[in-house]
Amino acid sequence: MSTNINPPVPSGNFRVGRNGWVPDLIVLHTTTNTTQSAINWITNPTSNVSYHVIIAANGNVTRAVDIGNTAFANGTGTGNRHHSHSTNHLVRSRTANANDYTISIAFGDMNLNQGNLTLAQINTAAMHLNILRAEIMMRWNRWVDLSRMTIIGHNEVTPLHTGRNGCPILAPATSFPFVQIIQRLHELPILLPFSSEDTMSDYLGDYVGVVYNKEDNYLPQEESYCCGNHSEQK
Repeated sequence: MSTNINPPVPSGNFRVGRNGWVPDLIVLHTTTNTTQSAINWITNPTSNVSYHVIIAANGNVTRAVDIGNTAFANGTGTGNRHHSHSTNHLVRSRTANANDYTISIAFGDMNLNQGNLTLAQINTAAMHLNILRAEIMMRWNRWVDLSRMTIIGHNEVTPLHTGRNGCPILAPATSFPFVQIIQRLHELPILLPFSSEDTMSDYLGDYVGVVYNKEDNYLPQEESYCCGNHSEQK
């Protein structure tokens, strides 16, 4: 697994800070195309969409929006996006926009492997959840119990919103592997919070193979919506 850190997500595609919230829900997404097209989309200033993490079919990770900031991927608000429609009790109980307290992980390359997650994506998701829990503890001194109640699908946040009934979506008749991801997570040693003086590269060690080069060109090309949707800002 290699990690690409901080592609240039435009300021209009995320919000600095968390509006006073501590992120305690992890929301999983699938994208409609390749990992690169997903990166192209969140770096397109017209999309109003972003994720904190994107995991490619080979297990490579792109850290896009810092978890201290608010990505636009799980917006709740009025109408079909009202929090009262959520199937998750934490979302239902909060009037704040769900973007404020969620971390979004998107799986790319859903055009490969017959529309299913690869074993590398499942294993990497578990490892990165372990890392995120340690990061949350380090930054906010909050322990997040990672379980099926706190690792949810986008369709559990806004189930009535157009296009949401299938996100995260896999090949027909295939269930999303929440159980496998969480089981793998629980098999891993719990990571202790790391020092704020350490960089992400220092902490991840061998996990980090590639650091994002700001001279690279991530120009908007193919659009890759989360389950075919356009904007999740509001």
